[in-house]
Amino acid sequence: MSAIKHFTALGRPIVFDSITNRLIAYITLAVLAVAFIYQVRTAVPTLEALASSAGLAFAVFLTWAIGREIDPAYDWSAFIALPATVAGLFILGPAGVLPLFFILLFSRIVNGTTGVQAKIGDSLLLIILAVLLFTNETISAPLILAAVFFFDALCEPPNRKQYAFAVVALVTFFAALFMLDEARVAVEMVHPVAVATLAVLGAAVLIVLKLSAKSTVFDDKNQAAIPKTRVHLARLIPAVFIAGEFLLQGDRALGLFYPAIFAYCGVALFHLVRAGKNRRAGEPVSPGAEK
Repeated sequence: MSAIKHFTALGRPIVFDSITNRLIAYITLAVLAVAFIYQVRTAVPTLEALASSAGLAFAVFLTWAIGREIDPAYDWSAFIALPATVAGLFILGPAGVLPLFFILLFSRIVNGTTGVQAKIGDSLLLIILAVLLFTNETISAPLILAAVFFFDALCEPPNRKQYAFAVVALVTFFAALFMLDEARVAVEMVHPVAVATLAVLGAAVLIVLKLSAKSTVFDDKNQAAIPKTRVHLARLIPAVFIAGEFLLQGDRALGLFYPAIFAYCGVALFHLVRAGKNRRAGEPVSPGAEK
């Protein structure tokens, strides 16, 4: 862990003395193997099958990882969404790995789960990712990143240098917007699928905020409690990002973000079940962190 933290504040190494970390590694490898064998048996060229299978497995891993950032106090809630994500990969097709990776990294900046403030290289990497996403029509990426940097600079413990990166992200957004063809920034008609998906996402966010509000979250170094403001912002900002892209892209956004939406729904379902069990047992609904 110390070696990773020397270069970046966004890495959370998988420690295999934890059953949940071993489990996600096994699940990821299993998805990779099954997808690869299936594609090879259907006459897909080997290298193409390997690359495609790796993308599917990474999408499953990112679903779990985003779930961990949404609900860092509970190790098991991130697993609930995985069956839905695996099914989605076959029904809806490959997810947008780059926007999911972007969500994962900026969530770690906001909630500070790694226990280390973002380094200059981390902020520059996120700006590069935001530009790549912008050029691929995920237009709000630089704008949401500006908000991430602003809140990281404002919230305790403050990371003041992020104010400068917030300005850079805003300038990047408006400069790129100015150079885009007008037709590409037109707001899409809101389709019924988009409306229903956003309603589900909004309900999931509210459930997570309500039922895990009293949970105490510690960073990876297990030395300090993470301020609840940061934890809640790390739940809200990705949802706002996804909602904005549904407005800009219509139903196309579902194909990019459905693993992240499933992650929210899985965490919400976990807390609903946990709250129901606690009520029947006469215990508080949100007793604190459970590992």
